[in-house]
Amino acid sequence: MPDQPLPREYAALRDQIQGLLSEGQVHTRNASEWEKVETYWHIGDALQTHFRGQPRAEYGERVVHDLSDDLGFSESVLWDVLLFRRSIPSLPARGQYGWTHVREVLHLPTRDQRLYYLRATQENAWSTRDLRAAIKADAYGLYAESPLVDAGDTDRGSSLRARFGELYTYRVVAARNPATSGLALDLGFGVTCNLPELANAGLQPGQIATVQPIATVQPIATAQPGASGELDITQRSPRTRRYTYVAWIDRVIDGDTLLATADLGLGHETRPQRLRLRGIDCPELATHAGRNARDFVEEALSQVDFVVLTPHATDAYGRYLADIRYLPGASDPGEVLRRGTYLNRALLAQRLARRYRR
Repeated sequence: MPDQPLPREYAALRDQIQGLLSEGQVHTRNASEWEKVETYWHIGDALQTHFRGQPRAEYGERVVHDLSDDLGFSESVLWDVLLFRRSIPSLPARGQYGWTHVREVLHLPTRDQRLYYLRATQENAWSTRDLRAAIKADAYGLYAESPLVDAGDTDRGSSLRARFGELYTYRVVAARNPATSGLALDLGFGVTCNLPELANAGLQPGQIATVQPIATVQPIATAQPGASGELDITQRSPRTRRYTYVAWIDRVIDGDTLLATADLGLGHETRPQRLRLRGIDCPELATHAGRNARDFVEEALSQVDFVVLTPHATDAYGRYLADIRYLPGASDPGEVLRRGTYLNRALLAQRLARRYRR
C-alpha cells in the first residue's frame, strides 16, 4: 500500500461517510434493514463520486483501507457498497428487503438478474434463505424462459417485459384475529382470508399455495371457504410469483389509466382501483394523440368480459402500476394469461405511448 498522504478530499469523504453512518444508525440495534440499504447506497454514491477521475486502482484500495481503519468498517462491506451503487444507479423506492438480500445478488453477472431477484424478494417477502435458494435454482432463467413472457422480449430500449404471476396463488400467513387459531391467505390489496383447510394441507406461514375450486376454470369469487373438499390446495415453490387476478374494467380514464375491480378469489373483491399501466406513458387526454390512445384502449377492452392483471408498486398518486392482458372470446383466465394481448405493449406497438421508467 502506498505511503504517500491522501489528498485533503479524503478527510471530507471520511467525514461524509461518518455522518451517513451516524444518521442511518446502521451500527445500532434500532436500525431497520431498509435503513442499512439506503445508507449503504449513499455511501457507495459518495465513494463513486470521490473516485471519479482517479485512473489508478491502487488509489481506491488505499482509500478503502484507510476508511476501514478510520471508521472501523469492513473493507469487504465498503467494496460491496460501491458495487451496489454501480449496479443500482438510482436508489429504489422503499423496499421490503435488507442489506443481507442485497449482498446475495451483488455478484450476479448481469444488472437484469440483480434487479429481478430484488424485485422478486420484494413481491414474495423472501427471507435471505429463500432468496439464496431461488438463485441456486436459477429462478431468473426460468422466468426469462417462461411462456408468460414473450420470447426475446427485454426491458431494454423501447421494449417492455410482461411481469405476470400465477392465478389464485397466495402467501400463507398466520390468522390475524388472535381469537382464531389457524392459517390465512394474503390475497393482496391488504386483504387476508382465514382458511382452516391450509393446516390440513400441511402448510405453514410463509409458504406459497395455489387455491381454487376443484374442477372449475371460472374466476373463484363465488367459491366460499370452509366446506370440506371444496378447494384444491397445492403448495408451490417459494419463487412462484403471486398477485395476478381476474378483473373487470369499470372505466377507461385515459390511455394509460383505468378503473378496475379485481377478483381476489375466495369470495373477495376489491373496491374499484385506479390503475396506471406500468412502463408506458400516453399523451395527455387534452391532445388528439391522447384521445386516440384512450379510444384504442376502450375499443380493445369493449371486446372482453374480463382481463387478467398484475399490480405492482403504487406511484406518487397512489395508483397501482399494473400489467394487463386481454383476449376476446376467452372464458378461461388461464388462457388469457397464456395467449392474451399484453395491453401495455400494444399501446407501444401502435405508437400511442412511449416507454417510461419510473
